[in-house]
Amino acid sequence: MDSEKIIVWSLRLITIAIVLVPLAFYYFNSGSLRNFIMPSLTPPSNLMSFNPNSLRVTSLDYHITGNRYLLRIGLFNAGNMGIGLKEVDGRIFVPSLNIIGRLVLQSPFVLEPGEEEKVDFIFFLESGAYEDLLTFFLQKPPVNLSGKATLVLNSAELTLNLSIVNLPIKSGASW
Repeated sequence: MDSEKIIVWSLRLITIAIVLVPLAFYYFNSGSLRNFIMPSLTPPSNLMSFNPNSLRVTSLDYHITGNRYLLRIGLFNAGNMGIGLKEVDGRIFVPSLNIIGRLVLQSPFVLEPGEEEKVDFIFFLESGAYEDLLTFFLQKPPVNLSGKATLVLNSAELTLNLSIVNLPIKSGASW
């Protein structure tokens, strides 16, 4: 009977040690109770200097083939950290014009500070007509966006899932 109690207590102590030792190690490495309890709320230090306005559009060109539109966008990184996209797969819906389409990044890119590059996207028009798309570029009505992308900031990769309804396009914005 005593040997059974010793075995049971030994197993309990081993189990506690297996669970508590990694937790204690993680707690001491997290630096604070807040980081230990909610680690996802603390952004990595290299993201603290990210400014979304540092990525500037320098040119826009397009080529139409059937229901496929190749959009070539010139981008300039005016910030102090590398910015890029690893993947983009999104859906665009313009309710007022009944345009539905899919936007896909042609090839991944990372722009280092001071670099400029032309980036290719393919837009597949699934519903609507060519004339409707031209109307969209002229009138710039609100759009609904959804999809996923992988944003690259220096060496960090952030997976973004987005869904935006009635995103207003500023009439003063240039394409």
